[in-house]
Amino acid sequence: MYKVLLVDDEPIILSGLKFMLDWTSVECELIGAARNGKQALEIIDSLHPDIVITDISMPVLNGLGLLRAVRETRPHIVFIMLTNLQEFDLVQEALRLGAVDYLTKTQLDEDTLRQSLHVARKKAWERRHLAEASAVREDAERQRQEHLRAACRRMAGNAPLPDVYAELLREEGVWDGYGVAQIWLPPADPEEYRRLFLWETEMVEALARSCYERHVLAETEHRRMTLLHWGALPGDDVFSEKLSAVSRNMIGLQPNILLAGPFRGELSLEACRSCLTALDGYHYLSGKPVLARDELPPIEYAPLGLHGIAARLRAELNSRNAAGCEALIDRIMDKGAKTAHEKAEMLWLCGELHAAAVGALAAQPGEHYFHDEA
Repeated sequence: MYKVLLVDDEPIILSGLKFMLDWTSVECELIGAARNGKQALEIIDSLHPDIVITDISMPVLNGLGLLRAVRETRPHIVFIMLTNLQEFDLVQEALRLGAVDYLTKTQLDEDTLRQSLHVARKKAWERRHLAEASAVREDAERQRQEHLRAACRRMAGNAPLPDVYAELLREEGVWDGYGVAQIWLPPADPEEYRRLFLWETEMVEALARSCYERHVLAETEHRRMTLLHWGALPGDDVFSEKLSAVSRNMIGLQPNILLAGPFRGELSLEACRSCLTALDGYHYLSGKPVLARDELPPIEYAPLGLHGIAARLRAELNSRNAAGCEALIDRIMDKGAKTAHEKAEMLWLCGELHAAAVGALAAQPGEHYFHDEA
């Protein structure tokens, strides 16, 4: 059964339509009537008709305005226009906008209405099934994109890549040739950072569409973005240059960009991960905001040689020796600046220092404002 809404500002026309035929005989159900397009929109929002029979000329919102408004949000609804003989230009516009038929009021009879409803029902059936098929395709594509984002996250991590993700990447053609970019923003005001990060995400998406044949973007740890791209691979320089320029102009920050690739084949995943790790380590030491695989120099890492310094810091804090604490911190900063050390070692050391400071200060009497946010 198809739901039908009648719209006309003339009560006599509405009444005539209601009683002109047995609506159930044409597989239709009258669900309401409206006096203008504004009232019709309210009914459409609540009762969801399949077919709207509307006067083309009405106060407040006419039939063309109603058709345009509904076409934007519910394109599956079928319109039949009611018109007077002198309104043919308006009829042509309505047909151009997707109305399936028009009925001249002075020539309207039961047979004409039946025939028009037959056309409308057929078109409503087509649009309904087309919309359902489209929704199924869109849902499948959304799921596929989410799986690709999950695969992208796993590629950028250290855990094994599940077979289901490897197969998906194979189906998409990723293993035929791909590159990976990691993008993140430098520290900013915490209240602003998330908003800036969302803006940066939109810019990365827009530029990736213009620079790469295929891509998927996923947010990974520590609010980094990992961009996996494949197909034609000519766009890394253009991508990084444009993203740097747009970010500086739009949000006033220079993003950090690591470019790893190109790689080919499923067995290249470990090489890709190693490259990203090396790029991250060199970025940490050099501070260069944009780094590509071919710019990566060989680095001989050396230990910092600061084992035991956390215990010494705790001892100095316990004895309330500010000068001793300052000297230890200066030594750590100097060692870090002069030694090509691995980032993981400094992160471990910072954790040890944090734990030592928390333990020492927590044991001190009175109030203090050292918050453990680790």
